[in-house]
Amino acid sequence: MPVASADLITCVAEARDYYRVNLGGLRRITCCGKRIDVIFPVEVVHIYSEKGVAGPGVEICTQQIGIAQSDVRVFSLKRARLMDCILPAISKYTVSIFGQGPKGKQNKVLHGPRLPTGEYMRVVLKPSRNKTWVCVSAFPVDAATYRQAWNASRAKFPP
Repeated sequence: MPVASADLITCVAEARDYYRVNLGGLRRITCCGKRIDVIFPVEVVHIYSEKGVAGPGVEICTQQIGIAQSDVRVFSLKRARLMDCILPAISKYTVSIFGQGPKGKQNKVLHGPRLPTGEYMRVVLKPSRNKTWVCVSAFPVDAATYRQAWNASRAKFPP
């Protein structure tokens, strides 16, 4: 049974279950008065993992990225415990900037309201078909990184 709140996650198995139940799949979100559809692919592990070196006692998260390729990352308890901040970071974002991608089809990088830690939740959304968005990643950024985003060229969201 999944934990009741992301704050209670203690391991990768709980994070995976929590993500699957509370975020995985299609979510309809109201953002700036508009209804948007965001898909949280079940196989995504970026939400609760980060780049790092596997060592003793480190839990590994693997995501298939191609037929014969996989992305191997380490479990991040900090990221996992911030999963409850992802939907509010989208619906109540404070700044949106362009991310990677071809002109006109760039990812949107949203920054939610300030977290109690002084950081900001960053959510990366990739455009998909039929005005649907796909969540690529979500992670906290420090105040300096947020200020850089604040001073960057803005991306209208939702379009």
